[in-house]
Amino acid sequence: MNDKNDKNTGNALAPALLLAVMGILAILAYRLNTVSLPLPKTGTMAVAAGRYHSVGLRSDGTVTATDGPTSSWCKVYDLTGIAGIAAGHDYTICLREDGTVLPLGLKPYERNMISGWKDIVQISMGKNHVAGLTKNGRVEAAGENLHGQCDLSGWKNIVMVSAGLNHTIGLRKDGTVIAAGENDYGECDVSSWRNITAVAAGENITIGLQKDGTVIAAGKNDHGQCEVTGWKEIKAVSAWDHAAGIREDGTAVIAGAPYDLSSWEDLIGISSGFGFTVGVKKDGSVVAEGTNVYRQCEVSDWNLLVSDRE
Repeated sequence: MNDKNDKNTGNALAPALLLAVMGILAILAYRLNTVSLPLPKTGTMAVAAGRYHSVGLRSDGTVTATDGPTSSWCKVYDLTGIAGIAAGHDYTICLREDGTVLPLGLKPYERNMISGWKDIVQISMGKNHVAGLTKNGRVEAAGENLHGQCDLSGWKNIVMVSAGLNHTIGLRKDGTVIAAGENDYGECDVSSWRNITAVAAGENITIGLQKDGTVIAAGKNDHGQCEVTGWKEIKAVSAWDHAAGIREDGTAVIAGAPYDLSSWEDLIGISSGFGFTVGVKKDGSVVAEGTNVYRQCEVSDWNLLVSDRE
């Protein structure tokens, strides 16, 4: 009698146990496939190149910039607590260490769209749109959307975002890539890319850094800006009207520009602008090459490494 009851009890518990195990597995699978990114912190040196100006982020969270044709997007000198920067055609965006953003040079209604963003861990600027990566792997976007470059609400598990001229590129946690926006030159044809560790969107081009240190490109190639197949041992990439990268040894490579960067060394950061390139070295000094009509390359007196703020 007891044996029978025990058997019946065991049979009754089996489905419940199976459901419990399935529930635990589902929770584990969800957590493994969900992105949780840390908020940015000050202490990083970085440069950002726009169309007419350059911006530099100091290690103490302050910012510097070249003048540009107007000053509205270069009024950065009293800022503190900045952990990230992005430069667009006529704008500058600063990312605070609390995950909020500060737009400079934008129209009032554009500032209002962005100023409410929270939990942002990385920002990127295109010609007339801005993309912000949130700590949960989603992407915020604001600005011009004529080509659908801001239709990013369905994106998830993103670990890096890059805004180009009229398109936006996202790098997923699994190393695949997603794109939205203009695709006139195939700049959004990236769905087959795998094992990507970093992306850079530019003027109708997209650059992807692969896990093995090689680089792949898609899009417009009228002056060789996509000719990156020979690049090796690359650790960082950037793009606009040309492509630029940093090798593991700190030297630079470039494609699609009428100048070379062979003399650059000890680099830790690089940014491609409209006709010029800016780099930051590990000692905090900054170098630039290319067009200088608006003094965007006058950065030789910058030092972004600050040990103690006065």
